[in-house]
Amino acid sequence: MSPIVNSPSGLKSTSSSIRLPSQRLHIADEWRPTFRDIWRTQRSVRTVVDRLATDVAQLPWSCFQRSDEGMRRLRGHRLTDAIDRPYPGVSRMWMRRQWLTDFLVWGNGFLLIEEIDDRLCLIHVPAPLVTPKDASLIAGPQRFTIAFESREYTVDARQIVQLNEPGDDKTPWIGVSKLEAARDILAEDYQSVKARTELASRGLRT
Repeated sequence: MSPIVNSPSGLKSTSSSIRLPSQRLHIADEWRPTFRDIWRTQRSVRTVVDRLATDVAQLPWSCFQRSDEGMRRLRGHRLTDAIDRPYPGVSRMWMRRQWLTDFLVWGNGFLLIEEIDDRLCLIHVPAPLVTPKDASLIAGPQRFTIAFESREYTVDARQIVQLNEPGDDKTPWIGVSKLEAARDILAEDYQSVKARTELASRGLRT
């Protein structure tokens, strides 16, 4: 579990929730696994997700600042230092892999920006713990809540780095998992296993 830090910026409780896309995939009436379950139990899904997350995490990551004059690459900036050294005791490879794995599995990856001891830190927050609040269709969420150890914290949207897939029409700023595309394949595999199990069971009874 990634660390959640109570910092001087202050994390407060909030309300006004938003209806999010389901985190379960309806494969059959008796099987509605979560995206995490699919990633953990389907070997082909696990292999692809882990390989992509590892390969992309190894690429050089650069920071750019957008202005009226265009894009300017940042060098020697606090944010570039945070990308290379995200949090005390946490390697940049671990942080990147966790962030990218969340993105590939849930369609959303979240990093919390916190200043700790005059140092800018990037903290991975597991996607299922994060909920957007007070959003508009154009501006997106103004705040995010983080549920951790039976408590709920609120952070300003400017403290969250979000990597997301395109969303649906109602919540375009909340990504929809690509695992939705695996629904038919998983359903076929499930029915095949179920049929073989039933056939073997009848054969044993006879």
